[in-house]
Amino acid sequence: RRLRALGELAELGSATDMEAARAAAVEVLSRYRADVPAALLYLLGDDGARLVAAEGVEPGGALAPDTVDDDGFWAPMLREVVASEHSTVVEGLAVTLPEGRLPDAGPLHPELLGGERHDESPFDAAVVLPIRIGALGPAAVLIAGVSPYLPLDEEYRAFLELVGHHLSTAATA
Repeated sequence: RRLRALGELAELGSATDMEAARAAAVEVLSRYRADVPAALLYLLGDDGARLVAAEGVEPGGALAPDTVDDDGFWAPMLREVVASEHSTVVEGLAVTLPEGRLPDAGPLHPELLGGERHDESPFDAAVVLPIRIGALGPAAVLIAGVSPYLPLDEEYRAFLELVGHHLSTAATA
């Protein structure tokens, strides 16, 4: 499953429009919600970050605001990722930001992990990943929801890091 997702993301390297490639990457991730129950992609700018694509959450809601400025919930994590150019994990989202998931989203049963209903996953953690363009520092940030039914182990983190790498590659095409 993860290899299929990475394969689809690798095919985006031929895209000609950066923003379209990034949005297409988030759409690819939406088909693999067993591993990435939600994906938010923010384009970084001088005045903060702007949401360019979101799947698995309500765009514009508390969990996926349209913009992140200096005092937004995601601001400290975005600053950390941009400064360090390394990913970070955010936990406790269900308590901190209980609103913002898809309407009528309920609990996902573990036996459905191979099915199509991963938009209902009540994820509580996310990995925030830098998306680079060429030799420049991060130009975007991916916030990838972590499945509550899978341990966030070394293998899972490596998969998410590869997702970030593929998005960086798609962004530079």
